[in-house]
Amino acid sequence: MSKAGIISIVLTVIAAIIGYFGVMALAPGYIMGRAWDGVTERAGAPNMMIHMPLPSAARRGIVRLSPDLIYSICTFDLSKGDLAITVPAIDNHYWSLTMFDDQTNAFFVESDRDTKGQPISLTLSNKGTGGEGRIVASPSQKGIALVRILMNNRGEYDALDPLRRSADCKIVG
Repeated sequence: MSKAGIISIVLTVIAAIIGYFGVMALAPGYIMGRAWDGVTERAGAPNMMIHMPLPSAARRGIVRLSPDLIYSICTFDLSKGDLAITVPAIDNHYWSLTMFDDQTNAFFVESDRDTKGQPISLTLSNKGTGGEGRIVASPSQKGIALVRILMNNRGEYDALDPLRRSADCKIVG
């Protein structure tokens, strides 16, 4: 193989490695930014819980939503202060709260199994201190809190919807 051929192969491999790591470094922030902007636009502002309609093939803002789950979402921006998050206990159903940082990493997950059927009430802070009660430290200033409730069947939606609408997020201080 000629010297020019070897140089070409080496440069191609270097470009591929740089491209791969560049995409891996930038993609999570880009993906979360798009999701955060879309949900915040729908809510009208960050730090507000929105309660999504039932997923369907025609209506899915986030890829692969489960038709068996109902969702409530809060985009958070802790530059405005700490955030109080509450999620009601819903008897005889699996439900969870998952929080994602600005790079799509799940940094907090708790479900009815963890709380033994009790509601969740906490303060989210990127300082790791402050607020009252239970404090959860966020690794980033912005992110998404996602509440999911598993329906045993789609006929339960009307009974579960008022309960999940009591889930809330709001700035405290």
